[in-house]
Amino acid sequence: TEESVAAGKTLSQEQKEAMRSKPILAAVIDELERLRAPLAAALAEELSTISAPAAGSSSI
Repeated sequence: TEESVAAGKTLSQEQKEAMRSKPILAAVIDELERLRAPLAAALAEELSTISAPAAGSSSI
């Protein structure tokens, strides 16, 4: 769509809305990327505490 604008073509309402929301979507994606590593580390830690067998316990 950016190429269409540069070429002087008109955009549909849907294309215009997509162009307006592009900066917002980029910011959301950046924020999710920033949160991915700490969330993955927290999840791995949580899973390790759940899957680690308790000392001295047995199922028999």
